[in-house]
Amino acid sequence: MKTIFLLLSILNSFFLIAQEDWHIINYDNYVPYTSMKLNYLLVTGNKGSYYFNVPKGFKANPEILQKFISPIRVIVVKRSFENEIITKEFNPENSDEVFYIKENLKGLVKWEIQNEKKQILGYTCQKAISNFRGRRYVAYFSSKLPISDGPFKYFNLPGLILEVYSTDGFVKFSANSITKKHLKIDASSFEQLKPKYISYESFKFQLAQIMAEKSKKYNSKASVDADGIQSSVSFGIERIEKD
Repeated sequence: MKTIFLLLSILNSFFLIAQEDWHIINYDNYVPYTSMKLNYLLVTGNKGSYYFNVPKGFKANPEILQKFISPIRVIVVKRSFENEIITKEFNPENSDEVFYIKENLKGLVKWEIQNEKKQILGYTCQKAISNFRGRRYVAYFSSKLPISDGPFKYFNLPGLILEVYSTDGFVKFSANSITKKHLKIDASSFEQLKPKYISYESFKFQLAQIMAEKSKKYNSKASVDADGIQSSVSFGIERIEKD
């Protein structure tokens, strides 16, 4: 019996830390209402993917990349076998407080595939449209890259998403490079934190409370104008996910 448990433990460690080939996609994330752009990496493989911010000019060699794929840096984790997506969000009033949001992958984003096509990074990409949490999106994916993934929470198409943007101009991601590397990623490190997972609805509720409390504190100190009327301000955050 002890031998069986030992074997199961070894097999479990193998699947968590085993080396495999991963596609690494570097995306430009255009900052809303500015000409600035940030760099994000999507590291995607058979078991899922990791999405995180990297410095400009980041060189994705295996040794450095494996250090970056950690609970500290990763923003979004998609787990194919568990059919779940985990997103890390910070409290806007206390950066030390982190929310870990767990959702089902299946059916999270639903697309309508169109006939229009264009070239991105030498790949023929097909257009798809979607309404997702308050914004309308256009995405371009390539079936030549049979990976149902993309930046942030954009996925669930029959090919890798190389470009996605919202029609209101607030969101835009565009791939600028694709490579493939052999990596050893320790997926167990994400569970060692023992995060307390919450639903997306619970996160929205808590965020609304945080911003309401901020408005209350500000308005309690607000000045009174010449007519004896106290000004009132309501704080909010424009997030990628509006709803």
